Amino acid sequence: EACNPAERQQAISRTLELSLDLLDAATRQRCVQLRVFPEDTEVPLEVVQCVWQTDDLDTEDHLLAIDNVALVRFDVQAGQARVHDVVRAYLGSRCADLPALHAQLADALARSEAPTVRTYRWRWLTHHLHEAGRIAELRALLGRFEWMRGKLLANDLAELISEYAR
Repeated sequence: EACNPAERQQAISRTLELSLDLLDAATRQRCVQLRVFPEDTEVPLEVVQCVWQTDDLDTEDHLLAIDNVALVRFDVQAGQARVHDVVRAYLGSRCADLPALHAQLADALARSEAPTVRTYRWRWLTHHLHEAGRIAELRALLGRFEWMRGKLLANDLAELISEYAR
């Protein structure tokens, strides 16, 4: 028999909480910070490093630990992590200052020249600026011809147009 939505949510919360409890405090905090990434997105290791401010090895170690408790899918070969939507939603309830985390990531994306970070930046910088509440900065960026040209070269016309639909 199907359980009601409240019971289902309680079961999900208890299960995710048990998984989080298996992590050490530092890794648990880093796991919660993964909420900053958009849903249905493969996030490069270097972009995770922008949030965690860790080196390659530490980032991999934390992602492997989080993957081991099934809170993230980490593909070591591809160097990408993905948070399931249900986990991501739950982590949002545990993230103390999500807009500040989006702002931190937006700033780090703007500074980094790593190729995988640049690729992610072209796709997601406007999202992170919006979520950080930095609307004036977002509008200024969207009005810059260099941004429009770069976005179009990095993605496609539909992606560029979607930026202006926010």
